[in-house]
Amino acid sequence: MKLYNVVTPEISTRKHPIHGGLSDYINTPAFLPMGVSTLTFYIHGFNVDKKDALTSYENVTKLLIHSGMSKQWLRTICPVFWPGNKTSKINWLTPAWSKASYPLQISTAKESGKMLSGYLNWVANLHPNLQFVFIAHSLGCRVLLETLKELMVLNPNNIHRIKLMALMAAAVPVYMIERLSYFDIFDLGNNRACLFSKKDRILQRAFPIGQTAAGEGILPVAVGRKGGPNLSLWTSGWLDADIGHGEYWGNKRVANFLTNSMGIATARMLPVRNLNPRQMFRKP
Repeated sequence: MKLYNVVTPEISTRKHPIHGGLSDYINTPAFLPMGVSTLTFYIHGFNVDKKDALTSYENVTKLLIHSGMSKQWLRTICPVFWPGNKTSKINWLTPAWSKASYPLQISTAKESGKMLSGYLNWVANLHPNLQFVFIAHSLGCRVLLETLKELMVLNPNNIHRIKLMALMAAAVPVYMIERLSYFDIFDLGNNRACLFSKKDRILQRAFPIGQTAAGEGILPVAVGRKGGPNLSLWTSGWLDADIGHGEYWGNKRVANFLTNSMGIATARMLPVRNLNPRQMFRKP
C-alpha cells in the first residue's frame, strides 16, 4: 500500500477490510526497510474500517510532513489495521450496530495487541538496534498498551526499544494505568506522550457506559478526557487538543506536537530483506 506516494509495509489482524472480524493470524509485510533506526506504527481506533483508517493515516502523514518530518521518514511508517468495527447484513443498521458493539471490541483490541506483540518481538530479535514509535488513537491505545504489555513478557528489554508512544484520545480507563494492567509499562518507560481533550463527548458520555457494559469498572474515566491519572506521567509531553474525538488524525496542532515529540527523522535506506512471516503469529 502507499502513503504519501511511498510504499509502506502494512500489518493487519483483520479478516476483511470492510466487514472486520479477527483473523486467525496476523498479516505482515513481506519486507521491512533496512538501515532505518526506527519504525513508526499508526494504530487506529474503534468503529473504523480499513478504508477509513487509511484516510486517517494519509491525513496525519501529510500534516507531519508539513510540520517538518523528513520525507525519508515516510519509509519507516508501518500502518496497523485491526478489526475495530462491525457490520450488519442490513446495511442501514451497520452504523448503529458497529457503535453498539464497543463492549465486544475491547477483547478484539486485546487479542490484536497480543498478535502484534509476537510479530514485533520477532522483528526485534532480527534487528537488535531497531526502535519503535507508536501513534495510537481511541481504542487503538488499548491495542498498543496490550502490545507493549505482552512485548515485555516476551522480553523485558523490549521496553527500551520504545522511542515514543503517543496516546491520542485514549479509550483506556485511568485506573488501569494507576494500579493494574499497564503500570509496568509506564513505570519503566521514559517516552510517553498524551493528547487529550475535555471537549471529547465520546469519551465523556459513551466511554463510561461502554466500559461498564464490558465489565471493566463502573463508569470509569478515560485517559483521553483530561490526560489522567497525572500529567507528570507524560514524560515526552502532553497536549490538551481541545477537539472532538474523531479529529486528531487531521489536526495541525496534533501533527506539530507529534513532530516535536518524535524529532526530525532522517532514515537511511538500504536494500530490503525478505521476512515472509505472514502466518507465523496466530491469535491464541
